[in-house]
Amino acid sequence: MPVDDPYLIRPAPGVYAYVQPDGGRRLDNAGFVSDGRRTLLVGTAAAERRAPALREAAAAAGVPLPRPVA
Repeated sequence: MPVDDPYLIRPAPGVYAYVQPDGGRRLDNAGFVSDGRRTLLVGTAAAERRAPALREAAAAAGVPLPRPVA
């Protein structure tokens, strides 16, 4: 994995930190927590190209994708 690519760290079961290496502006803390039935997204990936990557990381982790709430 290139150094510039974001990646997941799993500090505890069901807890995922989405690490975005420093690349300039608009880096946000993000991650998600899942019990295997539902997933809570914590924070966001603010840049337009980073948001889909965060979604892909959650899907790759094998957890249910978070649902938007109104």
